[in-house]
Amino acid sequence: MSPFDCVISSHACHHLFALYALGALPSLLDAAYHTHTSYQRPAMDSPEDITLNNWKDHLGDEKYYRAYLKFFAYIVLQKGFSETLETFIFANNLEQNNEQKEQPRMVNRLLSGLLHPLIHIGYALEFESPGMLAEGLSLACVTDASLNAVIPENQFAPRSAGAVAWLTTILSVLPTSNTIGIHAFSILERMLKDPDLAPGAAYDVPSDSDDFMTAFAQTLDRRGDLILKYVYQWSVDTADPADVKAKVEDLSWLVTLIYGVGGLQPGRGKDFKANFFTMHLVTSSLFLPSYLNHLSQKSQRILLTSYLAAALVVWIAIGRPTIHVAHFYATAPLTISPPGMVSTPGPDVLDAQHPTPNPWHALLSSSLMHPNEHLPKLQRALTHYATIYGAAPAGRFDGTELSNAEMLDGTLFVRVAGLSMNRLGWVREGQDKKNFDHSGFWD
Repeated sequence: MSPFDCVISSHACHHLFALYALGALPSLLDAAYHTHTSYQRPAMDSPEDITLNNWKDHLGDEKYYRAYLKFFAYIVLQKGFSETLETFIFANNLEQNNEQKEQPRMVNRLLSGLLHPLIHIGYALEFESPGMLAEGLSLACVTDASLNAVIPENQFAPRSAGAVAWLTTILSVLPTSNTIGIHAFSILERMLKDPDLAPGAAYDVPSDSDDFMTAFAQTLDRRGDLILKYVYQWSVDTADPADVKAKVEDLSWLVTLIYGVGGLQPGRGKDFKANFFTMHLVTSSLFLPSYLNHLSQKSQRILLTSYLAAALVVWIAIGRPTIHVAHFYATAPLTISPPGMVSTPGPDVLDAQHPTPNPWHALLSSSLMHPNEHLPKLQRALTHYATIYGAAPAGRFDGTELSNAEMLDGTLFVRVAGLSMNRLGWVREGQDKKNFDHSGFWD
């Protein structure tokens, strides 16, 4: 079963929640829902019920989705959001005397399937929906654990019992010249310079192929240990709320860089590649704060570290596009001008030279009406980041190892949103719809 086989039916509710959060009219919500009805599959009964005794026995088997849903609907109502997440996702370890079975690898499953279980539960947490939490947990249970190489089991053991094994893992993958705790941007730069992570070294995918799944699987198989080495150079002190907040900010910028700056490559002119897979990093990162509100300090560390690992694997698997900050700022427009909606300003208008004084108004109005359900989810995340990080001045990231990082400022998010809108098409304004790019940067 493909890691993506179980995720398609979740798009309808994700789309509707995103539109609702952006203020969509009921008529638009109804029209959006009907774009998803054609591919929905009938619910099927499971071979048997899921209970506390057997819930680990059918992981990865989509035939048990309905049984898992019934099980978790009861659990969520009994235990609430936080305890359910801690018990069934982040505890993740079998009894100490039970060595016959594998770990359930629930954090792994949460982040597999292109992060759709994490996204589904994220909506549940943001909108306080017990039903969606039960659905998301069920989706995680029937999703294959595809990230074993970068989400090791020993990080789930209690530190008192597993500290030696955990520390041994870190020391085995860290070169002696590195220290733990470097900035995520510095990790990107170091990985960009590592020849073992280049296309052709991490996987064998022809430059004209769209086979992301092969690149993804080969990356994990060949370079999982190496990627984990870089992940362990980044750390978060979950005992310090300020550090947790800072690391969430780091991840928000990081995934925007990977998708947005990575999509505008030198040599391609102004041709922006809106990569489908890295786009999911942006949309999923929006939910990290909602998770952290429900998790213990240990589970916060596991989530943030595992999320970074998943993001880096996706980035490497699509071809490790260069994070060329200078080219991005020289090319990506800051002024947004929607096509086909020209008005004649009155004599008393304050700024006749800029008929779109707030680009987000135009971007969100058009995104709401776009038939591609991923676009409003992407723009909602970028809008949120612009709201909380948009005032960041140039120089904010001076001192990291990323080339030209001192040029980064809060306009990053609106620039990426504008590029995405231009790539997908201003459908509300009369342009044809286009889609995200499924090809990587293997050339």
